[in-house]
Amino acid sequence: ARALKPAKTKGLDAAQRAATEALRWLAAHQSPDGRWSATEFGHWCDGKRQKPENAKKEGHGEAVYDVGLTGLALQAFLAAGYTQRGKHDHAGVVGRGLAYLVKRQDRYGGFGKNRAQQWIYNHAMATLAVVEAAGMTGSQTFLRSAQRALDFAAAQRNPDFVWRYGLGQKRVNDTHISSWLVLVFRAADMVNAAATKSGKPAPFKVDAAAYGGMARWLDRVTDPDYGTVGYLVRGAGPARVHSRIHDFPADYSQSLTAAGVFVRHLLGDGKKHHVVIKRGLKAMSYLLPQWKSGGHIDLMYWHWGSLATWQVGAADWKAWKKALESAVLPNQRSGGTFCRYRGSWDPIDPWSPEGGRVYATAIICTSLLAATRYERTPPH
Repeated sequence: ARALKPAKTKGLDAAQRAATEALRWLAAHQSPDGRWSATEFGHWCDGKRQKPENAKKEGHGEAVYDVGLTGLALQAFLAAGYTQRGKHDHAGVVGRGLAYLVKRQDRYGGFGKNRAQQWIYNHAMATLAVVEAAGMTGSQTFLRSAQRALDFAAAQRNPDFVWRYGLGQKRVNDTHISSWLVLVFRAADMVNAAATKSGKPAPFKVDAAAYGGMARWLDRVTDPDYGTVGYLVRGAGPARVHSRIHDFPADYSQSLTAAGVFVRHLLGDGKKHHVVIKRGLKAMSYLLPQWKSGGHIDLMYWHWGSLATWQVGAADWKAWKKALESAVLPNQRSGGTFCRYRGSWDPIDPWSPEGGRVYATAIICTSLLAATRYERTPPH
């Protein structure tokens, strides 16, 4: 079986090898219908049903997030340059995953069902994957699906600002989901820019008013003296599920500050907000990634921090990259086979009970691939 063989890592550096092994684990644990299941990933290896003793319950999340997990896993493959096309080991994996998402899109353009409170995360993760796949391949199927998803996201936005969880939560805004959805829109803009540059018409219509709303929201929740960004109000740290507030103190994470730095850069506000961005980066520098017990591990923070420091570049990226690799590379599972846990990371951060091992492995993989995912854009 393919999963029993080592991943091809010859000629790669340590971070690239880790990402390659992570993708191999994700590929092995995709369900036959194309999804990545939070609860049943251990039941499958390369599309074959595993023995009961191999389907061990280690690192399960919640099944309601399967659509979002599938989008996140696909983002990892796309960040590494793998699409559903070409002669490579992961073409079928990516193709099945994207097909699953398209089938899960409802008549309004939304991905997944409105069952969990944070259902809109499913939509954001899936939309980003389909937008990126459409941009990388030009597939008309994915272009149409992505446009419907973009329109759906635009319809959920609060007119004056950004997003919360939609459907009845108008007038309430949330920095984290808004950062994800602004990234979705900017990814669509990047596809448009690439098409225009090559002499083709821009394929996407994007709710550009969202950018002004996000800029106003970030001004409202950013502490100008320290550059830190709040969740619902200024001065508050990242959100935590009530049962995990004490296990993962918000003081140990600057995830929203990192998201704010990244988004401000994407919006072209880097020069305008140079001072507050610099202060935000300073706050992040005191909380570099470290695989340390006591509530210090926040994989979502490391994801946003990787994207933010890569865009800013220079010393900030160098220090972050070194810390990230020192934290995650020694803690990647290396024993056994890809049918079990080799190539994955243990889900031990604040959001792992929701996303499980699939989430932990995919989000770390995208963090390691931050430098290959989006080109640096100069502040303007």
